[in-house]
Amino acid sequence: MRALTVGELTRMRGSSDALLPSTCTRLRTAYTSNGAGGFTSTDSEITYSCRVAPGAPYNYPMEPRVAEKLENTSIWTLVLPYDADVTIKDVMQVSGENYQVVGVHDNKDWQTALRVICSKVL
Repeated sequence: MRALTVGELTRMRGSSDALLPSTCTRLRTAYTSNGAGGFTSTDSEITYSCRVAPGAPYNYPMEPRVAEKLENTSIWTLVLPYDADVTIKDVMQVSGENYQVVGVHDNKDWQTALRVICSKVL
């Protein structure tokens, strides 16, 4: 099997991005020590193109760990551009609804999109 060229991978990523019809906002809170034993918080937001689908990808490798976090929730998959900066500490907002990130499928080799597993409280 031959390796993909940079040009081929770039075209594949462009094709993948063209299939992201919605937008979502990543909400992140960072905490910094205030030097007196407490913390200050800083909120940040960034908007990405995305696709939202119910459920998780078949045979998702983090399924047991994700399932532990999903009591009284519904599970959703958000597909974002391959280079989106998302962690399990983030909340994704789509059309005014919040989704807590519970898993990030971050495949490093030839990645064309980022799949994020989220829970939405029912």
